[in-house]
Amino acid sequence: MMRLFFRGQREEGMFEMYLRETGFEIVENCFSQARWTDGFMSGAGDGIVMKDGERYCVEMKTHGDKSFKALTRHELARTNPKHFSQCQVNASKFGCVGTIYLAVNKNDDELFCDVVMLDPEFVAMELARGEYITMADKPPDRIASKPTSFDCKFCHAKDVCWGFEQPRVNCRG
Repeated sequence: MMRLFFRGQREEGMFEMYLRETGFEIVENCFSQARWTDGFMSGAGDGIVMKDGERYCVEMKTHGDKSFKALTRHELARTNPKHFSQCQVNASKFGCVGTIYLAVNKNDDELFCDVVMLDPEFVAMELARGEYITMADKPPDRIASKPTSFDCKFCHAKDVCWGFEQPRVNCRG
């Protein structure tokens, strides 16, 4: 698992180099990770760049072969709605016109680039959804049927969700 995370970090450095080589000015680099907080919601992007006076958020991802091929055949919103939502909300929170989504296929190093332009209506829906979830009296339904599911592997709330840990107490009571 640690090797996977290090692979992602190495790729971020390469993506940043590609952005510089194509004329982008790096405003926030991938190592500082631009962050935002709004009430109980927060997020982070892999960077912020500028070109021709326009500001873009950057998301840098590594994909397995199956996921990567689906991404190159279809739109990001269809193949990975979580990444699409992240692109939209981060672009909005960082005052960007959109997000440059960069991906690499971990199997053969093929690269993919897409520009996801900001959709304010989608962002408003996602922020309303986030507020509903964070202010709800009970947690949303689980995304998996068992704690060993791949979807649970990277979730910071996994231990609370599956009852291995007590939730933190916060100002909401």
